[in-house]
Amino acid sequence: MLKSQTDAKTTADAKKAEDDSTKNSGSLNTLKEDLNKQLSSLGVYAKFGFDDKTGSMYVSVYSQDSNQLIRQMPSAEAMKMADNVKELMGSILNKKT
Repeated sequence: MLKSQTDAKTTADAKKAEDDSTKNSGSLNTLKEDLNKQLSSLGVYAKFGFDDKTGSMYVSVYSQDSNQLIRQMPSAEAMKMADNVKELMGSILNKKT
């Protein structure tokens, strides 16, 4: 394959990945909006987040009246424990090599 063909393919692949990401983001937003519509009858709403340390997503549920956190899943304690286990496993693997 010629360099210009390779560059064109790489550009096309990057464009497709960007389009897919935008489509997935839109789908997630739609799902979030639908979930919050259903939760509103219970007087709560959900926020979604991403924890960079553990690389995991979490959901926080808040009261509509007071904006007070009702529950986070997984809990902050569970996410901290997962981070500690990840660090411990890294230490163990580094000592074996």
